[in-house]
Amino acid sequence: MRTVIILALAAVLVPLAAHQAAVAEKVDTPPAALHKAATNVIVGTVKAVYTRTEKQGRYLVFKHVAEVEVLKDEKGKLAKGTLAYVRYWRQRWQGPGTPPPGTAGHRGVPQPAGARGRSSLPQAGQTLRIHAVSKGYNGFGTTTDGGLDVYGANGFQPYVATSAKRPKAGK
Repeated sequence: MRTVIILALAAVLVPLAAHQAAVAEKVDTPPAALHKAATNVIVGTVKAVYTRTEKQGRYLVFKHVAEVEVLKDEKGKLAKGTLAYVRYWRQRWQGPGTPPPGTAGHRGVPQPAGARGRSSLPQAGQTLRIHAVSKGYNGFGTTTDGGLDVYGANGFQPYVATSAKRPKAGK
């Protein structure tokens, strides 16, 4: 009887574990590694987002371009006030059954600590820190055309402006 129970549990748990492995996501790149891997790190305000949807095999792929007004260039050579166009993508399985192992693409902007809900893709009006790559490994593959690809699954980061300089003590 004990053997039957163990075999029944294994019959349920092994496929469940395999399913979990099949839909595993890319892990987040730590902040220091994001900065090092990016050819450009900009702080900017999203002015508009453009999306094209296409079918690739059994996936529905959403290719996005965000138009971003550069407020500050932390790495790279983009002038304040210019527009940068950054590319990113998401994909959704449309086939029968479970998808093959892989990623769903960029995760978007993380929620602040303690907030509920999932991260969301950038929206017009948001000010973000964006880690991007022009010609090189972008966290998913290699880009060679000179466009700006958001790096890895978590290349969008929330940006919180620092407050005005504090007065010196005693003044």
